Amino acid sequence: MGAEKFAQWGLMIGEESPVSPIVGPAITFDTELAKGKGIDDATAKSSAELGINLVVGGMATLAIAGTTALAPAIAIGVAAFIVMRGISIGYDYLYDHRRKRK
Repeated sequence: MGAEKFAQWGLMIGEESPVSPIVGPAITFDTELAKGKGIDDATAKSSAELGINLVVGGMATLAIAGTTALAPAIAIGVAAFIVMRGISIGYDYLYDHRRKRK
């Protein structure tokens, strides 16, 4: 299975899965290996993504637990997803371009 097809498949199951904080890093790990990157790079990227997902997701869960209305809970969930993706994409970019600065 190609890296792109695997990533698309992972996105489909990640949306509905209760283990979605784990699915994304697993996809990142496999995709990096499929692209020919080393195990060190794949591990660093997937571990960072897992940490980001757990921290931001945990904070969002606590915030959602503190609200009783549906609209704020949805807004918190959407904001948390955007923050997680933004931080993960930024980390990936910086990680990929760290050696070019030297």
